[in-house]
Amino acid sequence: MYCLLEHSSHIMQPLDLRLFAVFKQKWKDAIREFQDENIGEFVTKRTFASVFRSAWEKSTTIEVALKGFMEAGLFPLNPKRVTKSVKLAPSSMFSKHIK
Repeated sequence: MYCLLEHSSHIMQPLDLRLFAVFKQKWKDAIREFQDENIGEFVTKRTFASVFRSAWEKSTTIEVALKGFMEAGLFPLNPKRVTKSVKLAPSSMFSKHIK
């Protein structure tokens, strides 16, 4: 496989399956850590970048990205993982007979 099929991102989402889920948890952890170190303060426009960077660097690893591609069945290619989605079932609209 050298590219993802067009209009298939809702089916094959390697980043959503792993990387963004890990990032979401690390983001929550980074906010908690920021608030522990800065009692009474919240993440603002001024502090957002440093908190984001902390979470991003902890969550975006090669291992995490590879696991997402493996779970999606994209690397190594595993058609059984890709096609297990119910979103790939034939449309019932085209199986009805029109009189």
